Amino acid sequence: MKQDLSHEGGELRIGYTLDIDAHLSSRNEILVQLKKRSTASENIN
Repeated sequence: MKQDLSHEGGELRIGYTLDIDAHLSSRNEILVQLKKRSTASENIN
């Protein structure tokens, strides 16, 4: 697992392996990207 998260958002990356048997396995990765959501008060100019 690797993460680069802050108050502004960032990424969370999770890698895992599925081993079915000695001849069959797969490497998988999940990537979650986050970004800060603006609020109504931040949209007022």
